[in-house]
Amino acid sequence: MKYKRKVRLFAVILITIILFIMITYYFQYIINPVIYSVSEGQVRMSTVKAVNDAIAEVVSDANVYESLCNVITDEQGNVSMISANALRINNLTKELIKVSQQKLEDLSYSMVHIPLGNFTGIPLFSGMGPDINIRVVPMGSMSCNFVSEFSQAGINQTNHKIFVNFSSYVNVVMPLESRTVTTSSQILICECIIVGKVPQVYLNSTGKNDLLNLVP
Repeated sequence: MKYKRKVRLFAVILITIILFIMITYYFQYIINPVIYSVSEGQVRMSTVKAVNDAIAEVVSDANVYESLCNVITDEQGNVSMISANALRINNLTKELIKVSQQKLEDLSYSMVHIPLGNFTGIPLFSGMGPDINIRVVPMGSMSCNFVSEFSQAGINQTNHKIFVNFSSYVNVVMPLESRTVTTSSQILICECIIVGKVPQVYLNSTGKNDLLNLVP
């Protein structure tokens, strides 16, 4: 009797270990990839929406360029220097991060709908069956920085654009593990056309050889 009890106990322990390994494998290699693939797209879309909503809420001033840049002219009214308003840029950066972080926290209430057939791991059953509602629990952070860009807009004109680069790092918590979804986006905040003096001579060329070849 004692021997049979030991055998039964050993069998129960062995079956429990095997079931635990099978369940762990099933979640690790079938369930979690399905949840991540669906959650990744929704998290990226919701993160971009959170960034756009934050910019629309914070950047409400029509004269954004004048508040971010100081255009200094000489006595003749020509632009001699453009300086950035560092204090305004730092305050705007903090406010954008704060508001976008609040918008990002609202993602914790979002649900993803995954068909039951997707969890079988069989492509034939993918998209079939009733939807399983899974709550996405994102935990992450936001960061942003301003980028200035100058480009030629004409003979005596320069187009000055100011962008905001957003980066978000969201950890999607799933059974037995968590994965990070990284999202980057660049959004135009403002632009300005700077008009300078009209040059007396203008030579448009794409290479050094054209500059030296003055013979018609």
